Amino acid sequence: MENYDAMTLRDRLTLAERRIRELRDHLERGFLPKVSDTVELIHPSRNGVFPETVKDVTLRNSVKNLLAADEFTNQSAEKLVALCTSVEEEIDRILENK
Repeated sequence: MENYDAMTLRDRLTLAERRIRELRDHLERGFLPKVSDTVELIHPSRNGVFPETVKDVTLRNSVKNLLAADEFTNQSAEKLVALCTSVEEEIDRILENK
């Protein structure tokens, strides 16, 4: 994990805002489309028709991409939680010194 001790509170908040945007963009443009692509491979369409035969390799690759996106999502979320915890601790420290 990163060390936020050398950063000012303002810098931490700015970084948190940027990481929130990055995570949101990743979810909207990367993760959720991969989920949809995988679901389309294994579920029937709205009219009840299953997709034409899907090769195992196609499904494996789709799941592999989804798992990679999930790993990135988890890592990004963990970094954001650590940063938010750092912000909370810094605010507590500031309030205690008043």
